[in-house]
Amino acid sequence: VELPEDSFKTLLKTFHSVFPHVSLWMAITHYNKHALIVGSLKPLRIDLDLFLKRFNQFAKEDLKIVNLDNPVFFLDSFKMNETGFAEWVDSAPLHTINHPVLEFSPRKVQPNIDRVRSYELLANSSMSLTPFITSLGTYKN
Repeated sequence: VELPEDSFKTLLKTFHSVFPHVSLWMAITHYNKHALIVGSLKPLRIDLDLFLKRFNQFAKEDLKIVNLDNPVFFLDSFKMNETGFAEWVDSAPLHTINHPVLEFSPRKVQPNIDRVRSYELLANSSMSLTPFITSLGTYKN
């Protein structure tokens, strides 16, 4: 997220041009300048029972190093899907083979300014993961 703002917009828009459904994840449990962008041909759906089983079996130990070994903290790193950033990236150019704008973008990163702008997007457009979770009824109590 310390990319120049224009490059971050182009990255998101280009990724979304390939995948109709995109989600943006970023943990705030520790200092973090990395985001995870997940693309899919189908809308995001998380079967909570299956997620918890796989998280505890395969991911929990590995995620201790970044303080995400709690499944709630991990799920809280979801920030938005494509509807959350669509308007923000609308005017950005696409990065293509014939128009490789990211390869030739300025490398002058202004960490504080660019980080603030990216965090501003995340803060202003973050959405709840709850609508994307299936089998939630089991855990409401």
